Amino acid sequence: MTTKTLALNAAFLQEIKEDNRELRQLLGDIPLTLTDGSPFQDRWHRFVDFLATLRDHLATYFSLEEAYGYVDNPVSVRPKFGRTAFDMRSQHELLYAEICTIVEQAERCLYHEQHASAPRRIVRRYTAFCERLREHEAREHDLIWDALTSNPVDRPLVNPK
Repeated sequence: MTTKTLALNAAFLQEIKEDNRELRQLLGDIPLTLTDGSPFQDRWHRFVDFLATLRDHLATYFSLEEAYGYVDNPVSVRPKFGRTAFDMRSQHELLYAEICTIVEQAERCLYHEQHASAPRRIVRRYTAFCERLREHEAREHDLIWDALTSNPVDRPLVNPK
């Protein structure tokens, strides 16, 4: 099995992250929908709508990061750095699949479909997802920092296109 190595376009990746106020806002607003004191069905409907918005936003966000923040086929990259970058980019697919599953479960619950998960279980799964997303973002920030502060000799060289 061959592991593909990657490099970062650290400046672009950092800019994508800094400009992503909507993601931070969504992640802050979603839990509030469940505690606003309105009837459960209204709260759950808003929760599901916010989850669907988050899913769609993450699709765009991860696509931007992958297109502009990660560089395939670098001329040179430290092996450990390249593997870490590959692992971080690979997590996007897993995180996106997870939020899609959560949205699907929440919609089933909203529409009282058979075999729907209980709301508490969905909220717990969403909370665990948020923690994994926070960890992922923190590790990507560390990777950006490493790329920006590494010895110039160690910095990845990128194939000009």
